[in-house]
Amino acid sequence: APCMLSRETLEWSATEVPDTGEWIRLAVFLHAHYPKPLVLFGQVTQVLRSSSTQRVTVQLAQFDESVGAWLDRLIFRAHRRRVALARRHKSPE
Repeated sequence: APCMLSRETLEWSATEVPDTGEWIRLAVFLHAHYPKPLVLFGQVTQVLRSSSTQRVTVQLAQFDESVGAWLDRLIFRAHRRRVALARRHKSPE
C-alpha cells in the first residue's frame, strides 16, 4: 500500500494493523527497481480506524544524522519527480 514517509514518521493504510504503542520493524520498498527494502524501526503512535481501512502512524526510531540527511534528500528528490511528472501530464489550458 502507498505510504507517506518523512524523517520522523511513516504512515500507511491497511486492513490489518499493529497495536498503538507497539515497536515494529518496517521494510519499505522505495521503488520497483530497488530490490532491497529500506529497513526502519519505530513505535506505532496512532491508528485511525474507518469502516473500510485503518491509517497507521509510526514514530521512527532516531538514527544517525548522516542517515537522516540522506533520507531527507531521498524524500525531496522523490517529491520533485512527482511534481515534474504532474506538470508534464497536466493538460494544456
